[in-house]
Amino acid sequence: WQPIDCALPLLFFCYGVLWLSGLTVAEFATWAIYGAIVVVALLVFFCAFAFLWRIPEHYEPHPSPGRRMWIPMHLIPPGLAVGFVNIHYPVMTGFLVLHMARTGGAGPVAFSSWAVMVLVTRFFLGGLPDRLPASLTYYVGLVSMAVGLAILAFIPGPVASMIAAPIIGFGFAFPWASVAATVLKRTDRHTRGSTVGALSAFVDIFVGTGSFTAGLLADRFGY
Repeated sequence: WQPIDCALPLLFFCYGVLWLSGLTVAEFATWAIYGAIVVVALLVFFCAFAFLWRIPEHYEPHPSPGRRMWIPMHLIPPGLAVGFVNIHYPVMTGFLVLHMARTGGAGPVAFSSWAVMVLVTRFFLGGLPDRLPASLTYYVGLVSMAVGLAILAFIPGPVASMIAAPIIGFGFAFPWASVAATVLKRTDRHTRGSTVGALSAFVDIFVGTGSFTAGLLADRFGY
């Protein structure tokens, strides 16, 4: 056990709070206060930088790290798993409010409930993949997301959107932690940084391609 093992979940939660809170505020904000939001974001960034600067790091390189691959073959299946889960993220952030406006749903409120549910679930239940089989929390997350997305797709209206969005957020909170917990338990300490980087790269690739694909589909078939 090391202090950083305890601090990392808190750091990721704080990152998520700022990230999703910014998106949630933006849903209700007007152009007049966007400047203030940018200033607050910059202040938070510098505060985080000052806080992390004071954390001591005792780094010792591994005596024989061996040859490292750009993306190890054993990381491709878990990378695809977290990538396909996160491909819906640009759809939620980019088109949920527009879809709700078209179908009579509560767009900004539904999006905010999705974001809050992600944060609350990760904070209070984020340790479940360490106490339960990670496959269980992973598939529970997938089923929850599927149920919520089905409600949004087939049942229009504000009530349905307010029910579906938190269900999706609840499910979205589990897959990344479940996959990461499984992979890191099988990873040597001196390669954990590159492992997390590789998994994050899959997320970024799928989010990017998902944004592009969602835009094409929305332009051709509607929200």
